[in-house]
Amino acid sequence: MSEKHSLESFISDIEKIVSGDTINPPDYEHCDEEYKDLLSIAQMLTNADYSTKSQRLLEKIISRDMENGEVDDDLDMVAGGLNLNDMSGEKGKKNGI
Repeated sequence: MSEKHSLESFISDIEKIVSGDTINPPDYEHCDEEYKDLLSIAQMLTNADYSTKSQRLLEKIISRDMENGEVDDDLDMVAGGLNLNDMSGEKGKKNGI
């Protein structure tokens, strides 16, 4: 029952944020860090600038990184679950699955 209450509480908090209310960090001190982080991310997403100028800047950054191959490399690392700490001694080697 506690899990259901937690989910309902989380949904309620997210709905408040989406409707334009701001979260007050002291009100969530009793919550665990992950819960507070999720609320903080939701708050940042609602405050993000989605204007055309912002989108053009993002597209410019992405196209620049695509030309350098950085995005593909990063996506490959994320998709493969690559641990960069394990790569230090294995430069130039390709690991099979």
